[in-house]
Amino acid sequence: MAPLICRKVCYLFLYAIVLELRFCFCSKVYVVYMGGRTNENLDEILRQNHKMLTVVHGGRTMQAKASHVYSYTHGFKGFAAKLTEEQALKIAKMPGVVSVFQNIKRKLHTTHSWDFMGLAKDEAMEITEHSTKNQDNVIIGLIDTGIWPESPSFSDQDMPPVPSKWKGHCQVGEAFNVSSCNRKLIGARYYKSGYEAEEDSTKMFISPRDSSGHGSHTASTAAGRYVSNVNYNGLAAGGARGGAPMARIAVYKSCWDSGCYDVDILAAFDDAIKDGVDILSLSLGPGSPQGDYFSDAVSIGSFHASRHGVMVVSSVGNEGYKGSATNLAPWMITVGASSTDRDFTSDIILGDGTKYQGESLSLSKMEGFKRIIPASEANDGYFTPYQSSYCLESSLNSTKTRGKVVVCRHTGSTSESKLEKSEVVKEAGGVGMILIDDTDKDLAIPFVIPAAIVGTETGKRILSYINHTRKATAQIFPVQTVIGSQPAPRITSFSSKGPNSLTPEILKPDVTAPGLNILAAWSPAIRKLNFNIISGTSMACPHVTGIAALIKAVHPTWSPSAIKSAIMTTATTLGKNGKSITVDPDGRRGNPFDYGSGFVDPLRSLNPGLVYDAQPRDYKTFLCSVGYDDKLLRLITRDNSTCKHSFRSASDLNYPSIIVTGLKNSYSIMRTVTNVGKPRSIYRAEVSAPRGINITIVPKLLVFNSYEQKINFTVTVTVTTPSKGYRFGSLTWRNQEIRVTSPLVVRVRLFKTTTSMIVQRRRFSTSNNILINGEEDGILPVLIVGAGPVGLVLSILLTKLGVKCCLLEKNKTFSQHPQAHFINNRSMEVFRKLDNLAEEIQSLQPPVELWKKFIYCTSLSGSILGSIDHIEPKDLEQVVSPVSVAHFSQYKLNSLLLKQVVNLGFRVCTPNELNGLSHELIGERNILMGHECNSIEATDRGIMVGVSYLKNGKKLERKIHCSILVGSDGAGSVVRKLQGIKMEGERDLQKLVSVHFVSRDLGQYLLNERPGMLFFIFNVEAIGVLVAHDLNQGEFVLQIPFYPPQQNLEHFNSEVCKELIFKLSGRKLVDLNVIDIKPWVMHAEVAEKFVSNDNRVILAGDAAHRFPPAGGFGMNTGIQDAHNLAWKIAFLVKGIAPSSILRTYETERKPIALFNTALSVQNFKAAMSVPAALGLDPTVANSVHRVINSAVGSILPSGLQKIVLDGIFTIGRAQVSDSFLNDRNPFGSSRLAKLRRIFDEGKSLQLQFPAEDLGFRYLEGALVRDVDGTQNAPEAPTGRRRDYVPSSEPGARLPHISVRMLHTPTSKEILSTLDLVAGDKLEFLLIIAPNSKSYDLAKAAFRVAEEFQVSVKVCVMWCHRPSEGLDGSKAALVPWENFVDVEEVKKPLALSWWEICKMTDKGALLVRPDGHIAWRAKDEVLGDTVLQMENIFSQVLGVKNVHA
Repeated sequence: MAPLICRKVCYLFLYAIVLELRFCFCSKVYVVYMGGRTNENLDEILRQNHKMLTVVHGGRTMQAKASHVYSYTHGFKGFAAKLTEEQALKIAKMPGVVSVFQNIKRKLHTTHSWDFMGLAKDEAMEITEHSTKNQDNVIIGLIDTGIWPESPSFSDQDMPPVPSKWKGHCQVGEAFNVSSCNRKLIGARYYKSGYEAEEDSTKMFISPRDSSGHGSHTASTAAGRYVSNVNYNGLAAGGARGGAPMARIAVYKSCWDSGCYDVDILAAFDDAIKDGVDILSLSLGPGSPQGDYFSDAVSIGSFHASRHGVMVVSSVGNEGYKGSATNLAPWMITVGASSTDRDFTSDIILGDGTKYQGESLSLSKMEGFKRIIPASEANDGYFTPYQSSYCLESSLNSTKTRGKVVVCRHTGSTSESKLEKSEVVKEAGGVGMILIDDTDKDLAIPFVIPAAIVGTETGKRILSYINHTRKATAQIFPVQTVIGSQPAPRITSFSSKGPNSLTPEILKPDVTAPGLNILAAWSPAIRKLNFNIISGTSMACPHVTGIAALIKAVHPTWSPSAIKSAIMTTATTLGKNGKSITVDPDGRRGNPFDYGSGFVDPLRSLNPGLVYDAQPRDYKTFLCSVGYDDKLLRLITRDNSTCKHSFRSASDLNYPSIIVTGLKNSYSIMRTVTNVGKPRSIYRAEVSAPRGINITIVPKLLVFNSYEQKINFTVTVTVTTPSKGYRFGSLTWRNQEIRVTSPLVVRVRLFKTTTSMIVQRRRFSTSNNILINGEEDGILPVLIVGAGPVGLVLSILLTKLGVKCCLLEKNKTFSQHPQAHFINNRSMEVFRKLDNLAEEIQSLQPPVELWKKFIYCTSLSGSILGSIDHIEPKDLEQVVSPVSVAHFSQYKLNSLLLKQVVNLGFRVCTPNELNGLSHELIGERNILMGHECNSIEATDRGIMVGVSYLKNGKKLERKIHCSILVGSDGAGSVVRKLQGIKMEGERDLQKLVSVHFVSRDLGQYLLNERPGMLFFIFNVEAIGVLVAHDLNQGEFVLQIPFYPPQQNLEHFNSEVCKELIFKLSGRKLVDLNVIDIKPWVMHAEVAEKFVSNDNRVILAGDAAHRFPPAGGFGMNTGIQDAHNLAWKIAFLVKGIAPSSILRTYETERKPIALFNTALSVQNFKAAMSVPAALGLDPTVANSVHRVINSAVGSILPSGLQKIVLDGIFTIGRAQVSDSFLNDRNPFGSSRLAKLRRIFDEGKSLQLQFPAEDLGFRYLEGALVRDVDGTQNAPEAPTGRRRDYVPSSEPGARLPHISVRMLHTPTSKEILSTLDLVAGDKLEFLLIIAPNSKSYDLAKAAFRVAEEFQVSVKVCVMWCHRPSEGLDGSKAALVPWENFVDVEEVKKPLALSWWEICKMTDKGALLVRPDGHIAWRAKDEVLGDTVLQMENIFSQVLGVKNVHA
């Protein structure tokens, strides 16, 4: 019996597939935060930390100590350690732990400005009545990238000895010794453990020395000495100095070239508090949305710093959109960025003499006029004209650009990418560049050739000149400094905006300061510059740090909150021209969410008159008001604090600004002001009330009799005229000399009570009662669970259709794992309707020549077994679709979609954003991160959804009442599981692991040697599939089969992952960085139903269907689910259709999902044919695995099972060795011949399925089938590529042809027939030919549409432009005006529109809002056209026609 088993096993050896997998989910560095410091000694704290680590390491002391990274012992208590996720969760449950969070990387938020703000140039800066000589006793700490100590900005000439209160030291390191510090730079430390735990890249200067320039720039802006004759390559010439030039500087280098990690930031805070700094400046912060206060390093560090009397100044961030502000805690001051009145402009003169000005830092000189061309006319190689218009790397043809000025476009917002565009133009032989970028048109960039940035309108005029001029020319002149530009200041477009996403009652940013084109000290390690001009809120932050130092020098006993109040209440909201501050790029009038209290005024801030002071106890009470309980509060403060006297709302904190959110009728707030001006003084209240709000101040007069006297006053806010959104005003306490101003921001909580309504029209009625708008007191119309591409697309479509919705996302942040990457034609057509999203994707994706191939090889640098080109020339000719397919990673798509929803007014917010009771009204247009659906209950008015979330370490719940619940929450859908809906189909087709990694080295190699999208790699050491997401950036995902339990994920580390990648690539990669590792199981399943709970709960995307990753059907099918669903929900919510219309979603989409599942399985099996041909049949490998798990597994220990499995796979892989797999070996030659046949016959994995992508058709649902019953059934899937054949059958997508709009006799506007379907309104499209019978049908459609309260647009399709003019349709369709005349744009030998549709020109097509055909008449419509149109609309909308 034993020999028989051996023979079977040996047989299986020869056919087993592949993989030697050794990797794991690596342990990562976590911060364990344990609140305030107690009286324990340092040794005891360290002993306790090791004890906790020993517990989670199973008693292994050595491993526990090895995992320890830092202990925080001075300003607060805690430690950092390398932990697995499971270990981190265990520690989070231990007594005394407030929070445990991962070591997240923070971004750096990257001096005439002081003159602009009114400070004198001399260092003494004696200001009338306010001596600032005490500056040298003020110590500013900067947590940044270090410092260049030799810069003259940090000279200690004539400075007195170091203050005795200083307890810090000068840490030596690379190119930095004790003598690098002096009486100006009194301390320097560096922190690298958190960085080294996460990054593999080498660091320059392992010391406090600055290698990037950022830290030197911020330090000199805040407190640099006066340096004369400073300039940037001759620009901005003059003296440079910081705000407090005699203040001391201490640097804490926690940031390296790639960013700053939490572990190191907290260590810097801990030391700075101990060292004795007065002010800490941080030009860095988290991405938006920010996490909870005590799961955020900057919030934790600044909280404990403020308790020790240290003021913390931070930047608000550079994300620019509404609600993107970060560094949100009230115990720090947060700064936005503005311009000054200094610009750096380059003149652009066109050949016709027209002169424009652009922004630049380029000093290069252009000799005379040169030819000018748009970059789109110089496309090279694989790049389309549209792609080359953005001057992407290698996209320009040097023959066309040599010696010319090139006009480029820009979509991003980083200065680096703009600089690179000038390098691209220079490399292609261009001599100049004009860059069109409206967003940051005032951002000066040091271009490498004569170049300038202009706004969109100027760009259009320049392009118009080029298009209308033969041999157009232009000349770009060197940059020059311009002083006195207006308006100034302006809020920069990149400066992050409010409202506060964590606690809306606290205004952020607090103030704004200069952050655009700021000249300051630099690190010569970068471009050998001693001074540099850069922009960002990073530059604005140290301006306020300098002002805070001046105030501290004049008022050394003031608290951090008093200093903050002085800065805020003396800021101005007016520009130098006396008008309101405006916001770039569109020049709109600013509001407090843009600039906080306003633009800072250093001189006025020294004498604020009154301050809104707050003590540490006030911040404790604030924490209670936002949900922290006694237990958490005591852990944080380590004292006996309680929440017994909590504020009613966070609005009650004694803050210098006043915000009331969710105002119902009236709300009163008390504030306390402290007199810091003249002992005897009187202030009178002046109010500018927000529109629709009445403000009452009691008392209106404040009479002070002594210095530091405190007086309370009450602000009562009352609604007079309810209005949507935030409203802005101000409160000013004024006397003859002083104005103390606070912003007033109010948001009214609107309630709408509507009743259910029966849809009734002239001739028909429904059998269902429908809730109109879903706004019945606290009911949200639509709640979407899952904020992936499907959920985001659905939210955009619904919002554009006027339906209110909100999204829940269980993760706290959006995934950066590439995931899906192929977007098919139909999805791209949907994206064309989303504010030109398709065009943006095409501009950002790699050129098609870099990804159109699948390559089969022995290694990435080894022999090629075969390759398949999946993109045919006709795929790019826009014959069957107005847009081509795209290769674009899902996380990048998510980012673009997120930008669109934010532009529509959505807020991305964490649990703290929505405070109050668990049964809370959740408003529209929120994306609630960190919220997980845990219960679904039907009510008589809709669906009650239970939601759980973590807040301050506690698991809390709230209820959300909605009319419709959509589950787009992925393959593991909680919504589906809670509804008890089963999945049907094939499970566990293959277990895989995805390794996300980056290597520019590998990317450049493949780009030059063998560009492709998928690489199937078979060699004797390893087998895997590599997905090249972006060769230019070197971003990849490696997919490898996985066979548990013998291959245990927890047994391997990331180093083995790297070794596996080296084996598959066949070369060492110097810059390999493994980012993420995820397990994945491949299924082919469809939900048994898509709609449940009386048509109120709906599944979409992966929640409804899961496909193998073969053909890209997963994400695309989900996006098309959303497209099908949105208009139906809108018709229901608006009371036009009954709830049964949602049933048609399942009727239509489920058959498509089943078809795509079958097609994906066939394509997956085709993919497996290649390894099978090589003797590596995956089905045999799976059989081997099953044998080991059953028969062998019953007699072998687990360790031996793994040895057996690895041995089998090793023998199997031997079949792809060079000695076996070659034409000289009979077996190898046979297998290679079989492989070539598979490729030649198209029987391997396919990428494109045009017939299925564009030709899918709904057989029944919200449509009217042909009356003659000739509707063709869809062909069965073959797994082979088939071309798309246009169809006008009901349920099919409207065919695409190009048409010309006939607005005027000379109109040249060309568009697709798909563009005739409105993307942002509930409108049907009726396509007819210009004849009398068809016009009659159109008038009947207009009349009936009014009865059904729907919109219809008529398209009159002309085969050629009418010779008699365009008045025919107008006269025939009077009095209706919603029609367009279009002319076919036919190519030679092409069929006409009606021939394509296989109809006569007397027929008609009715198209739904989603672009699918609802009904057609192949020929003339006979009989009563009104009655027929009533029947059609009744069937499509599911409304009973009582006349029928």
